[in-house]
Amino acid sequence: ANINDLGVDEFIFSVGWDDYEPTDDAFDWNWLDSFIAECASYGVKSRPYICYCPEWAAPAYNLPPYDNAEFYEFCYEFAMQYKNNANVLSIEMWNEEDGSGFWSGTIAEFTAMIEQGVAGLRAAGWTKPIIIGGLTHWADNSFTWHEAFYAGTWETNFDIDAFHVYAEFTPNDSVEQYFVGFGDYISVVNNDGEGEPIWVTEDSYSTLDRTYEMQASYFVRSIINCFGANDTAGEIEHYDIYQIRDEDPNDPLIGSEDMRYLGITDYLGNKKDGFYACSVMVDLFDDKTITSPKNDQVTTTVTSGRKRNLYNYRIDRSDGSIIVAVYDRGISSSITVKCTLANTSKTTCTKFNILDGTSTDWTSNFSGGNTIENIVLATKEKVGLFLVQ
Repeated sequence: ANINDLGVDEFIFSVGWDDYEPTDDAFDWNWLDSFIAECASYGVKSRPYICYCPEWAAPAYNLPPYDNAEFYEFCYEFAMQYKNNANVLSIEMWNEEDGSGFWSGTIAEFTAMIEQGVAGLRAAGWTKPIIIGGLTHWADNSFTWHEAFYAGTWETNFDIDAFHVYAEFTPNDSVEQYFVGFGDYISVVNNDGEGEPIWVTEDSYSTLDRTYEMQASYFVRSIINCFGANDTAGEIEHYDIYQIRDEDPNDPLIGSEDMRYLGITDYLGNKKDGFYACSVMVDLFDDKTITSPKNDQVTTTVTSGRKRNLYNYRIDRSDGSIIVAVYDRGISSSITVKCTLANTSKTTCTKFNILDGTSTDWTSNFSGGNTIENIVLATKEKVGLFLVQ
């Protein structure tokens, strides 16, 4: 029900090799069949990812198989089971392979295993998109993995490039700085590859020792930066959040305790502010075609108070409407601003409340067909979010 309330119709989840082939050649798809069917009953389609080596096939769940032919066979059987299931949209090959929590082998061992798995998928007649396992980041060590995926012709093993964001996992991080230099990542895709689509397949913000309002602000700012930062240049095509619900306090966990509180609802399903923020962003972005960022065509003027670290974004949609976001990450007291859009003549303006998902007609504060006025930014977590059309 929460997925439906959020307004999304796709769901990512793991398909553990260890779960569905617990012993060699003993494949059991019954639970997965039922789960995919239940998702479909709510109008939700599935985007699974394969991960986790079984004990009989490898020294540990995150180490290379003794024989990659076993991974070939598992992927072959998966494809035979789901290649004709209209509710399964794609397959992602592993998860965060550049982090030791999910893969402790080398890059060469990983690419060798995945190459066999993809061969198994295709031998079974799989024609749906294949997504390379989402990297933990796009830069630093992750960039080395990224380059390896485009060495020679290895990129023919996948259709979609993927990485994860988590740009403010610690309080000192900043999503506004996360994508600085991202042009290098794009260049590898476009110059060494074939211009594969780039997806963000995980992003979240832990509410351990941080407020729900902070999580809501993060999701809005992160999505705006994914699609609207100058450095991303409009190249990111898809964005997924992780996860719907917090982990149960009594369940085992991979990673630090922060990971338990990444949901946009608590573990009982009660909605956090981040749920409503994501719902607003789904309304603004889902199934919409957007153009490259036009941040140089929005000017923000402070009309009351003192700015500290002001950001503004303009994202044009193909239907002619414009998304405008403005916030100040450094203020300790409220300021009032106005945003003026260049080369624009529109008639209506809608303001969105990211903390409860509601919207307000802001047309009475929209002048000259191009200026949004009386925008109050109350704290560093407050985001002014508008749609003009």
